[in-house]
Amino acid sequence: YSVTFTPNEENYAATQDNVALTVEKATLTITDVSAVNRDFEEGNTTVTLTGGDLNGVVEGDKVSFTLGVGTIANAEVGNGKAVTTNIALTGADAGNYTLTQPTDITVNINSTTPILNSRTGGFETRPFYYTLKGEPLGTTKPTVPGVYIEKRPGIAKRIIVR
Repeated sequence: YSVTFTPNEENYAATQDNVALTVEKATLTITDVSAVNRDFEEGNTTVTLTGGDLNGVVEGDKVSFTLGVGTIANAEVGNGKAVTTNIALTGADAGNYTLTQPTDITVNINSTTPILNSRTGGFETRPFYYTLKGEPLGTTKPTVPGVYIEKRPGIAKRIIVR
């Protein structure tokens, strides 16, 4: 780049020189990301992420993001488990930015409730029901007509309530 310095004082002469400039990528942050609480699933360390507001984008730049999935250290049952994210920037101007990943996301991994089977005398795991969008409904089978997901540890199946 060629830069001309023009002083405000008459006693100084204007000068022109070539200079090297380094323009660093701007840092963005993302807020309002949440992890969706879920039931225990053997070996599953991934969690669904939702939401997100990107902060710091220069007006007019085309930058967005994809949430991907979050990860937890282990698949064990627990509340307030730390979630690690790998959110990616997308868009025509994404290369001009770096993203600071959020560090305050937690998730609850719920225990599935074993119940006594009166016919066999053994314990079994009560199913948990979800909407097709993954919204938890609880352990009572839905009665409203529709399509739902029934999950037990290691098993998930679609059910239709008529």
